[in-house]
Amino acid sequence: KLLSHTNGEKRNYAMGGIVALVAFAAYGLGEFPMERTVMVGMLMLFAAETLRLGEEEGVLKKPLFTLSSTALNSTILFLAVLAFWIGNARVRGEKNAKKAVEAYLNRDPAGMLKFGEAAKNTFFAIDIYNTPMQYFTGLGYLSNQNFAKAEGEFREGLDVNPYHINTIAQLGDTYKFQKQYDKALAEYDRALAISPQFYRAGLSKVEVYLLQNKNLEALRSLNMVSHKTVYPKYQQVGTEVLTRLAKMPPVPKQAALQQLAIQNAINPEHGY
Repeated sequence: KLLSHTNGEKRNYAMGGIVALVAFAAYGLGEFPMERTVMVGMLMLFAAETLRLGEEEGVLKKPLFTLSSTALNSTILFLAVLAFWIGNARVRGEKNAKKAVEAYLNRDPAGMLKFGEAAKNTFFAIDIYNTPMQYFTGLGYLSNQNFAKAEGEFREGLDVNPYHINTIAQLGDTYKFQKQYDKALAEYDRALAISPQFYRAGLSKVEVYLLQNKNLEALRSLNMVSHKTVYPKYQQVGTEVLTRLAKMPPVPKQAALQQLAIQNAINPEHGY
């Protein structure tokens, strides 16, 4: 009755309220504990408006249907058991995710594989830092040089969170270690498109260009990484680039230096 209201504004309010109530009910069954309180506020607003319209139109004067006490109690019991089961799965996932992070910090590939796999379930796929569990399992496989498994895990993780730049960079590393340099560069560029200041992807590009003996490209890529980066690899690849630059013939060397001068004038925050 509310959705057939002749007043277009009230009809839109009713539609929004009903859709919000149904969507939130479905969402709430899979989200425990309830973390996004801002959504609760929106729900209450829509619920209040829907109830107001319903009372105004007389929809609430009589129930649309009735349930026997047995059916009502059975429904409540079912929802309670379902909520407990889902909540337990999420809590178990959180605990194992924490252990996977600890294994990552301790450089323990076996631990990352074990706890990353244990954390994954239907109701838990990403931790509070938006890191997919496949990031940890992928690192475990990558450490064991199981490149096919690592690639599969990273790709699955990017299905969960396509903007997780560390997973993208590790997928690039997976290709780099297999000497699939074009694929590796594509992944590093993908990460940099999301976060242009992501120095790890920038330095990895420099490494790949050095492996391809594309020294000028390596130099240009290095110059795009902020010189304020405090990262051992920055000094390592920077030294290699400058060593190769010193060995270059005079003409291409001068052209490279001129290009660097132009880039530095445009953005003085960058430049080796």
